[in-house]
Amino acid sequence: MDIPGHFIPFVTAIASEPYPAVVGAGPAGMTAAYYLRQKGHAVTVYVMNEHGGGMLRYGIPEYRLPRDVLDEEIAEVEKLGVEIECDTKIESIEDLMDDEDFDAVVVATGIASV
Repeated sequence: MDIPGHFIPFVTAIASEPYPAVVGAGPAGMTAAYYLRQKGHAVTVYVMNEHGGGMLRYGIPEYRLPRDVLDEEIAEVEKLGVEIECDTKIESIEDLMDDEDFDAVVVATGIASV
């Protein structure tokens, strides 16, 4: 979505390390990914559902928060260089860090993890 006067943040070039992963693509996970990317980190977000958004998508009715608006906001984060892996359930943080060589993991699983 190209909104006139829409703020596009400055992004530092991708740093070599640390490589953070974010588990969960709700408000907390997407915020973490946004700011980590702004600081120059190559961020990968893992989502167990088909789409990101967490409770914004699955807990708020569409007439209150249209899905296209939510999708556009998520796309803005992706445009910064954040990689989002949908339909990927993370069973073990240790395995994620070992298998994918991440240096840090932000766990932002929200209510779905309860």
